[in-house]
Amino acid sequence: GAYLSNDVTADANYLPRNHVPETLSELALPLFAGAEILGVLDIHCKRRDAFHSHDATVLQTIANQVAVSIQNAQLYAQIVDFSEELEDKVQERTAKLEEAYHQLELLDHNKSDFISIVSHELRTPLTLVKGYGEMLLADTNIAQNEYHHSQVSGIVTGANRMHEIVNLMLDMVKIDNRSLNLTIGQVNLANMFVMLLQYLEQICQDRDLAFSATGIETLPIITADSNALAKLFEHLLINAVKYTPDGGNIAIIGQLLSDNDNNHFDHIKIVVKDTGIGIDPNFHDIIFNKFYQTGAVTFHSSGKTKFKGGGPGLGLAIAKGIVEAHQGRIWVESPEHNEETCPGSEFHVLLPIKTEQRTAQDIVNETGSLPELPG
Repeated sequence: GAYLSNDVTADANYLPRNHVPETLSELALPLFAGAEILGVLDIHCKRRDAFHSHDATVLQTIANQVAVSIQNAQLYAQIVDFSEELEDKVQERTAKLEEAYHQLELLDHNKSDFISIVSHELRTPLTLVKGYGEMLLADTNIAQNEYHHSQVSGIVTGANRMHEIVNLMLDMVKIDNRSLNLTIGQVNLANMFVMLLQYLEQICQDRDLAFSATGIETLPIITADSNALAKLFEHLLINAVKYTPDGGNIAIIGQLLSDNDNNHFDHIKIVVKDTGIGIDPNFHDIIFNKFYQTGAVTFHSSGKTKFKGGGPGLGLAIAKGIVEAHQGRIWVESPEHNEETCPGSEFHVLLPIKTEQRTAQDIVNETGSLPELPG
């Protein structure tokens, strides 16, 4: 409580203070902040009977205000200290994140360089293996010997598959390095899909898959890179084949789109729809990352078009790179992954009818170097 003495010389409880030797009256009031005492408001006077009881009441009110001010000042000081500490930590973490990001960029760049080097180094011996294998297949003695013909055919098939994988890796490197140089021309999508479906005809028969196409024949001629678009939709169709069980259906749906009310069509949308095992919505974005594999790799079957067949995990990443090089957009829609009910997937590709022409100088401005020739 409060301490009041109007004559300290006669008060046995008074403790003299050297810095105020002339004190005759004293009033001490506690500074409360809730249940905590922050200090004391201590008032001294050089004359006796300086204080009255009502003075203690009034001054206690002032003391309470002083206590609140002191508490606010302490809290503010704590906030300032915390803010400075937090800012230091944020700067420290930001620096660490920037360093980690730099290391990841360097690692990704080194990985791309490694893939490029390995791909180029593999190409020459693979070409030799493939060439000599095809020469052996044409040899009369090999052709008449069923055992030898089977062995050599296996070598040629393996060399062709490895050659395809090498080309996939080289395409991915070009996309990573922004050196995928488009050769813009007139593209008839209906003709392109006829050729793709002819290419997949035997696969469809082997897997008992039904293909259908609607709306493609009504799409206009577009300006794009025909070879790149053929690769794009081949990857999407092969992906649909790989994740659709035998006896399933794959549909190609074409549509004209407009971004205004004047019926001026400036985009096309092509959907590759399957009755496959579907994709978990949590993975809808990351399936377009290079080398991403759905499910456990050890449970994948081998082969390019077998159900749940394996592969390097580059097809969808290359498809995305080709779409974005055409100033388009690609995304997937699927309710879930379920190998029992097979909910299916829809891959949507949005492309402008007229793709902006990119020159070699455009590539130099973006990357600092001329692009590699397609190969």
